[in-house]
Amino acid sequence: MFEKYLTRFTVVLFFLVCAASLIGCANATKVEQNTKKPNLYDGSISIILGCMFAPNECERLKYEQSQVEPHETEKEYLDKTSKEWEEVDNGEM
Repeated sequence: MFEKYLTRFTVVLFFLVCAASLIGCANATKVEQNTKKPNLYDGSISIILGCMFAPNECERLKYEQSQVEPHETEKEYLDKTSKEWEEVDNGEM
């Protein structure tokens, strides 16, 4: 008779442990993240396909992009970033 109760107790205990473990894994609230998805329709695919099927157009695009003058020189950029880091180090920001 004791073995009958022991078997029932073991089965009930097993189900309680399984239920507790499943409840512990479940999220009570869902956190919604507002992440931006990449836009595939910005023309990048057409540029890639154009470069695959018309390599001379790809070279033209590379040349046009290389002719665009940067808004600041490398020295100006390095001076600006150095100044910003000095402000951070001194606690001015």
